[in-house]
Order: sequence, then structure tokens, then C-alpha cells
Amino acid sequence: MDTETSDKNFSVSDQEEMSQQSELVQTVAAVGLLLALTIASGYLPSIKTGVIRIGLDFVPLMIAVFLVKWYWVTFIAVIGDIVKYFLINSAFGAFNPGITLSSVTFYLIWSILLCSALNQNWRFSRKTVVEIVIASILSTVISNVFISTWALAWQQGKSWLLLLPARLPSEGVKVILYIVFGLAIAEIISKFKEYRNSRDY
Repeated sequence: MDTETSDKNFSVSDQEEMSQQSELVQTVAAVGLLLALTIASGYLPSIKTGVIRIGLDFVPLMIAVFLVKWYWVTFIAVIGDIVKYFLINSAFGAFNPGITLSSVTFYLIWSILLCSALNQNWRFSRKTVVEIVIASILSTVISNVFISTWALAWQQGKSWLLLLPARLPSEGVKVILYIVFGLAIAEIISKFKEYRNSRDY
């Protein structure tokens, strides 16, 4: 009787361990793919709206927010930013750690506000819309307007207030772009999770 109970407990424990290992492998594979996409996105052309140019390199990291935990998102943001600098941007000046800090802060805000999206049973809802709107505004103001502008001002030896007015119009457009892309990504991932759960049953 005791041997039988022990075998059952071992079997359950063994299955849980295998499940955790499988989940870790899937997470690492997803992180690797998202990191590769983040680096590759640096080669994508920017969207031009008059005098404003907006890159699309935020898309892979925005996807990461909905798929992996905040520390993986931070890892992708930091490594992706460093690699993109040496592969693409090194000709445009010295590496600016303030820009990397800005990127990490941006996606941490998204990860915190949308942490519920990591739940397997999470679905797109009105709450998601509110969270994405708030995340877009907060991340743009804190990360882009304040930290990024400060980092550029420090690198160029200029006043933060001198650079700020020129950046505000583009940041206003970016907020709208972040909301649109965030809603689209959330909807797609929600449908994917719904489909995968239906397959499991």
C-alpha cells in the first residue's frame, strides 16, 4: 500500500517537473525568437508623417509583454538595444545607456499594467483597452518625453528644455500608434490563447 502511494506521488511529482521543464524550454525559445525579431526590427524602415519619423522596432517587445514575464522583457530590451547599437547605430555616435534605460522603463510599465495577459485564461476585454491606453500614455510620458529626452540632452550637451518642444509632436503621434498596435496585438494573442485552449480540451 505504501509502495503504491509512493509510486503515485513520484509519478505526480515527475509529471510536474517535466511540465515545468517543458514550460521553461518554450519560454526560452520564445525569448530567443523575440530577441531575434527585436534586433531584425532595427532594419525596418521608419514610418514618415511629414517631418516626424517613427520606427517600428517597438512591435516585437510589445508582443513580448503579452507572452513572457517582466524580467524576460527587460532582458530582451537590454540585449536587443545593445546589439542593435553595434550592428546598426554605432556609426551615429557613442552608445547612450540612457536610451537603453528609457527602453527598459517603457516596457516595464507595459509589463506591470498588462501582467494579467500572462494568464492562460486571459481574454481581450474592455479592461484590456483601458490598460493599453494608460500604458501607452504613461510609458510615453515617463520613458520617451522625460528619460529619453534627458539622455539625448546629456549626450549632446544641450538643455533638456531645449530639446523637449521639438520632441512633443512626434511623441503625441507615437501614443496613438502604441494604442493601435497594442490593441491589435492583444486581440491576436487573445484569439490564439482561445484557440490553443480549445485544442487542449
